[in-house]
Amino acid sequence: MVCMNVGILRFVVFGILLAALACSGCAVNTYRAEDGPQSAVESRSLTAESGHIRIRTSVPSRDEAEKLFGLPLQDRGIQAVWLEISNNSDLRARFVPYSVDPEYFPPHEVAYMFRKRFSRDSLDAIETRLLSLSMPRAIPSNSTASGYVFTHEAPGTKAFNVDIYYADAATPNEHFTFFVEVPGFTADHAAVDFAGLYAPDAVRDYDVESFRNALAEWPCCTSNHDGIENGRPWNIAFVAKGKDLLRALLRADWQETSLNKDPNYQIYIDYLFKR
Repeated sequence: MVCMNVGILRFVVFGILLAALACSGCAVNTYRAEDGPQSAVESRSLTAESGHIRIRTSVPSRDEAEKLFGLPLQDRGIQAVWLEISNNSDLRARFVPYSVDPEYFPPHEVAYMFRKRFSRDSLDAIETRLLSLSMPRAIPSNSTASGYVFTHEAPGTKAFNVDIYYADAATPNEHFTFFVEVPGFTADHAAVDFAGLYAPDAVRDYDVESFRNALAEWPCCTSNHDGIENGRPWNIAFVAKGKDLLRALLRADWQETSLNKDPNYQIYIDYLFKR
């Protein structure tokens, strides 16, 4: 009887030791972050000006973001947006992160999402890092501020707004809209040579009535990859310049697709006019 108790005791102690080792192992990851990728992020920034406000913006790739913040942000559906805002007025200006993403992530919330991967000391370092790299809300007169806003991840071109308010209510506020290409994602439409898609003599001009007649002659439905079976009916056509249409769709929360997602992608999608 005594031997059995000793055996059980040894088993319990061994189990406790294993649990302790496992627990300590999940919290000993070393936190590391790098400043190096920031220069690459800024080098491809877009610039816009309105009134006394000038903004530069860019979006880091998945790899750049992981190095900059020391965290795999996109594993949690988070995408960082870099902003540099120059206030060239004599008034205080205020940046509204809500305008970039109504449900943006505060820095401490981002850090909290990764709390189980690091020790308490590392978590403090993460919070300090994220706060130091975050975009401040206040931009004093005749000064420049920069930093990141943590938004929800969106595949493909990143479309977002930036609103700036002046301290003086009598001064007009500034509103910006950006469409930023993110490294690591190639949209389907980016691989199409639209200018060379048709021969010059195949391009026709229509008035409203003749265009309606042409639409009536088009196929009612899409087809499969082989053109043998009908797919789904289509019931909408857009008439616009390419970039204007793309931006309108992105603003309406349409998402770009990429051939890189699935090598069999072209087999399963619907086709119209063999495209």
